[in-house]
Amino acid sequence: MIQAAQNIQQAKGSERFEGVSSVLSSACQEGVFPAASLQISRYGETLYQGAAGRLTQLKKAAEGEPGESLEAPSDGVPVSHETVFDIDGLTVPVVTVPIILNLVAQNALDLDARVSRYVHGFGVYEKSPVTVRQILNHTSGLSAYTPFYSELDKTGRGGKLISVATRSASQQVYTSINRSHLKAKPGSAQAFSEVGMILLGNIIETLTGTTIDKVCWREVTGPLALRNTGYIDLSLIQRGKYVPDPELIAPSEDCSWRGRVLCGEVRDENTWMMGGVSGQAGLFSNVEDLSKWSKSFFNAYHGRSGQLARELLHESLKPAEKFEDGLRGCWSTPKQTFSFDAVKASSESGETLPPLALAGRTGCALLLDPERELSVVFLSNRSYPSRSNKKIQAFYPKLFQEIWSALSL
Repeated sequence: MIQAAQNIQQAKGSERFEGVSSVLSSACQEGVFPAASLQISRYGETLYQGAAGRLTQLKKAAEGEPGESLEAPSDGVPVSHETVFDIDGLTVPVVTVPIILNLVAQNALDLDARVSRYVHGFGVYEKSPVTVRQILNHTSGLSAYTPFYSELDKTGRGGKLISVATRSASQQVYTSINRSHLKAKPGSAQAFSEVGMILLGNIIETLTGTTIDKVCWREVTGPLALRNTGYIDLSLIQRGKYVPDPELIAPSEDCSWRGRVLCGEVRDENTWMMGGVSGQAGLFSNVEDLSKWSKSFFNAYHGRSGQLARELLHESLKPAEKFEDGLRGCWSTPKQTFSFDAVKASSESGETLPPLALAGRTGCALLLDPERELSVVFLSNRSYPSRSNKKIQAFYPKLFQEIWSALSL
């Protein structure tokens, strides 16, 4: 069991959120994660900030494989609301989808156009009918996941970062997607597809003529002043031009495949192969920045902001036809990934949009309730030291039950 020191910080309402703090602290002690940070906001006001754990590399207590028999020393920097985490799949709603919607608003992209109109070579192997909208709502028929990074083993990776952190590596992944076969007929089934999210990144780069990380800065992190949010280009690390700060960034995994603890390097293997930048993963952030982003989302939803067009945002939130009870496109996560049994739909204004629940595999979650303008940002490194740790699945319902109780919702 991971024995991690606790550090609970609260911005306001300490008694009101005492149960939430207790859940965070207990989860840290029980090895659900070594470090976590939480912020709850409503109508732009911070109701709660809490953090548990310390930023320190776990040490082996006995011989074994990475992630086995590990314990944390009592030293290390306490986690805070400023701590940066690898937010994995939350990259999609925070960056990829807003950029796609902006391209639609600029008349550079048509959601109902075939993907092959924008990506040369994609239409082979019966993929020609696939539309951009089907990619967004996960009805494209593309594979849920493909380990493109395994191609490295065929050429001999040798632990050299430069072998993957190149433009040609990204193109290799895009080419592999173009040559892939569908798992289902487009529009016939709905299944979350990470491959589709990588493909959206390809569309963005094709239409903008630059990389996603640069578009992200220009259209998302820059305008919203998200100073602790962004991609980490692995080529900069390889060339010694950027050194991740272990006192600011939480480690995400003790990776046997890469032979080191990952801190400031994206955990997702496919994105790592692509140099740390993709439409599916690669973004690093903290709870303050994501709470600020959430406020911008609510402003756009209610038509108070120009960051996203209200009509397009509402259109993207509609469930796919024939799948009304399924995924709400890129704004929801499969239930087996993120259980929200404790989350209740809003009832303040009659027929309203249920809360949007999103999660990443590193242990990060985002809850958005547009009607209440309530955001819950939870970031952790549950995959450190080992991704085999699945305790967070049982933790989420406990956390949100306490949050709902504290908010009296």
